[in-house]
Amino acid sequence: MGKTLEQGLMEVLEEEELANLRAHQDEYDQIRAAELAEAQRMEAAETRRAQEKERRIKQVSSSSSSSSSSSVSSSPGCWRCLFLLLLLSYLFLFVDL
Repeated sequence: MGKTLEQGLMEVLEEEELANLRAHQDEYDQIRAAELAEAQRMEAAETRRAQEKERRIKQVSSSSSSSSSSSVSSSPGCWRCLFLLLLLSYLFLFVDL
């Protein structure tokens, strides 16, 4: 009779150990999924920043090339606007989207 009780106790302990292992595996999977989602979010934000930077650089270069051919380009106000646009473009790169 003692052998049967011992075997039953061992089975219960094994089941508890398996349940603990499953719980740890589930927790690990959840943490890994959250880290993967965060990495993807950060990568997407970086891609958006790079695209926005490229768009703004093109915008500034096209506005500077078009304004250089016009008579307005010699006015100080136009240069201030261009400088502010460029400054805002660079500041935008450091703001999280």
